[in-house]
Amino acid sequence: MFKFSSIPDTTASRDRSPIERSVLDTQIRLKDSAYIPAVRWRMAEYQSLYHLPDEMKDNVVPLITIPPVKYDFEKGRYVRSVLEHVDLFISRFGKHWHRRACWLTVDNEIISTQIEGNKHMLDYLFHGLRCGELAIPTKRIDANEEVRNAITRINSIDQFGVGLIIGLDSLSRLDIKSEIDDLVSQLNCTRNDCDLIIDMGSPSYRDYDRLAKALSHQLSRIGDLARFRNFILIGTAIPSSFSKIDKGTDKIKRHDWLFYQYYVASLKKNERYPNYGDHTIVHPGFTASDMRGRVFLGKIVYATDEYWYIRKGGSFRADPNQMRFHCSEIINDPDFDFRGSDFSRGDQIIANCANGRIGAGNLTIWKHVGVIHHMSIAVLGLARN
Repeated sequence: MFKFSSIPDTTASRDRSPIERSVLDTQIRLKDSAYIPAVRWRMAEYQSLYHLPDEMKDNVVPLITIPPVKYDFEKGRYVRSVLEHVDLFISRFGKHWHRRACWLTVDNEIISTQIEGNKHMLDYLFHGLRCGELAIPTKRIDANEEVRNAITRINSIDQFGVGLIIGLDSLSRLDIKSEIDDLVSQLNCTRNDCDLIIDMGSPSYRDYDRLAKALSHQLSRIGDLARFRNFILIGTAIPSSFSKIDKGTDKIKRHDWLFYQYYVASLKKNERYPNYGDHTIVHPGFTASDMRGRVFLGKIVYATDEYWYIRKGGSFRADPNQMRFHCSEIINDPDFDFRGSDFSRGDQIIANCANGRIGAGNLTIWKHVGVIHHMSIAVLGLARN
């Protein structure tokens, strides 16, 4: 059975010196081709970030959300507390994304947790990352006052700036400009040190033109987008459930990527162009759970320039060897446009499974296959555009 190779523990040799401002500026002032995957810190996702080749990592700045305390697939058990959950993140972040920039936030379910008496979990989290890591504190515009105060304290110490996430519902508020400016001031920074992240969620993409005009109108009320350090547009067309996807081969159009290209092409020369981000192959509303005792289907999601092609079968537990057939279909069906085993670690796993060099692995492996292949396709697409 194929398993993730263990990540060497480099804690002792890891560079723990503080991040210099010049390093921050180099990484966080995004190039036009930068890709921003919005990921929840689960095993398939953080393994995908780790296994990207360095030349791709140089074009990736993730928006990372620490999810609620759930079953830990690497440990093979439930996490005992929020404190253990945060400690595991700090350790794993240093191994999987060391000295690379990211925006970092925490799920609403646990973001207000007090740790070690009366310490806000964000203070504890960023203190643990302070020596040697480059995590930018990020908040949703509607986060409570305790979160705002914690991020203000963190930014006063680190001076990395802040990320501000705004959903479409919040963006449509009439007083959004003054709300943003007041919040940025309260966070002890200016627009020049603030990264504006518009998270569209999963809107209706039926009419690109109508959506683009509505988005441009709402953004125009913020005013002077050029002053923000970065401006990012994130969305997804991945469904919240794959239950309606046919078994065998099916496809989903990558409307988030296609809409982004349409939207950028519609902008005038004097308008701020956003960087592109998405939720990879995972709907943002997806909730992880303990898979023991539940029936999950064998599935591989394989991104192309225009579609996600999906191979879907029966119960994985009852027939794990189905994955070899799915992999063979991906290689042999021209619709999948298989990129070859050298394209990404996910493609290598597909090729090796199809050829019988490795076993069926587990469901986390196949999620990783889809995520890292998607990230690689996204980076390549942005480089071409």
